[in-house]
Amino acid sequence: MVKKVALRCVLIAQFAVLGFLTACSDDAQEAAETPQPDAPIVRDSLGGVLIIGGTRGVGLELVRELKARDEKVVVLVRRTSNTADLEVEEVPLIVGDAMDRPSIDAAVASDDFSIVVTTINGRTTTGQRVDAEGNVNIIDAAKAANIDRVVLISTIGAGDSRGAVSDELLNALAAAIDAKNVAEDHLRTSGLNYTIVRPGGLVNKPANGKGVLLEDSTVNGVIGRPELAKIITDTFYADAAVNKTYAAIEVDE
Repeated sequence: MVKKVALRCVLIAQFAVLGFLTACSDDAQEAAETPQPDAPIVRDSLGGVLIIGGTRGVGLELVRELKARDEKVVVLVRRTSNTADLEVEEVPLIVGDAMDRPSIDAAVASDDFSIVVTTINGRTTTGQRVDAEGNVNIIDAAKAANIDRVVLISTIGAGDSRGAVSDELLNALAAAIDAKNVAEDHLRTSGLNYTIVRPGGLVNKPANGKGVLLEDSTVNGVIGRPELAKIITDTFYADAAVNKTYAAIEVDE
């Protein structure tokens, strides 16, 4: 618990101006609120955000969170996607497929997007990993279109967080984790500004203010999808989150 509290204090100091004031000691919170000479650049609003993988799960919660903040959000969907929930949110849709590079190029270049977010995962009907090849297509298209930042939703267990999950889980999710490693590595070496978020176990429950982003590859835990969407969206406004890889979990007070 001491380690987690210390990490949360670091996060507060990094993002205090964003309102990432997660509970910590009074002294730490006061220090976080003290103006710093090298305070991170924080944006009042975003340009357009393109979400790829927004029909359900974390992607859909990101749509809802951006809408709640009055931000412009567009979602790329496949022709066969169930868009019922997105139609309720009344967000613009672009038809495309992450496995079809020309359609991704067209989608990314279709508006003045400042951020492209990808939450995609799974396999095609022919067994190709969408979270590998599809994410590579998205990253390359974003680079060609000079997008400011790509935000990749990965998983705890990928990259240097391999030791944070059990061998049993690593074996069960080996193909998915390998695909996410491909996407993470490609993004880091692309030359693009990026933020990589590795959630712990995802659950369906309301946002509770307990979500944290930690630059610690050894932590693991669970997090609700709405809470995850809130803390991911917070990073969109801060240059301090550029070129960072975070674990995302909930911690108790």
